[in-house]
Amino acid sequence: MKSEKRIFYRKLWGLILPITIQNLMTALVSASDAFMLGFVNQTSLSAVSLATQVQFVHNLFMLALTIGATTLAAQYWGKGDTDSVEEILAIVLKISMAVSFVFFAAAMFFPRSLMRIFTDDQELIRAGIPYLRIVSASYLFLGFSQIYLCIMKNSGRTARSTVYGSVAVVINIVFNAVFIFGLAGIPAMGIAGAALATTVSRAIEFLLTFYENTKRSLVCIRVKYIRHSSAKLRKDFWHYTSPILENELKEPFLYTV
Repeated sequence: MKSEKRIFYRKLWGLILPITIQNLMTALVSASDAFMLGFVNQTSLSAVSLATQVQFVHNLFMLALTIGATTLAAQYWGKGDTDSVEEILAIVLKISMAVSFVFFAAAMFFPRSLMRIFTDDQELIRAGIPYLRIVSASYLFLGFSQIYLCIMKNSGRTARSTVYGSVAVVINIVFNAVFIFGLAGIPAMGIAGAALATTVSRAIEFLLTFYENTKRSLVCIRVKYIRHSSAKLRKDFWHYTSPILENELKEPFLYTV
């Protein structure tokens, strides 16, 4: 009995610890953005704080999708049904990429309109426009990588998914300093540098997860499931995800009412 408990707790900590570390490092990104831009000027700091509200809303969608995917995928992985897990990956990935494309298009082509949602200050709007345009591509990278990392956590690759996510976070923090202040011979970019650092780090995270997907012996994206997926799995996914998504999206509206 004691040996079984030890095995259980070892597996539990093997799951919890990597996720905790990844969440901590992700929080450090926002802290580093605020800390570094505070040395530039108050306008840059305020503009980025407002512009990242778009990313915040996008993250709410991603959070709901990953929770729904986790709830469903864990059941089938526990049964040893790898095919269904791959099918779930395909279903969620199509949804996440569609959502991410909407955010990408809005930030790329209508950044002024997005900034006006959060402020009427023209100086902040002007400062936030280039940030949104540069960071817009990161939404597409994020739409892929976050779903794939989620499935990795639910298919026995928790530690590796944490490593990939943490590498992206470290790169983000380092590139923040390089691009914002102009280190290593690179011109200082200020607020645009913060956006570029985010985009580059998300692109690297995307490449790492895409590389992981080439290992065909593991759970990965199958074209056949992208083209056609089970109606039952789609229904089950939305059964778990819809209430979570509704609850998550209430938060930004509560603060704006």
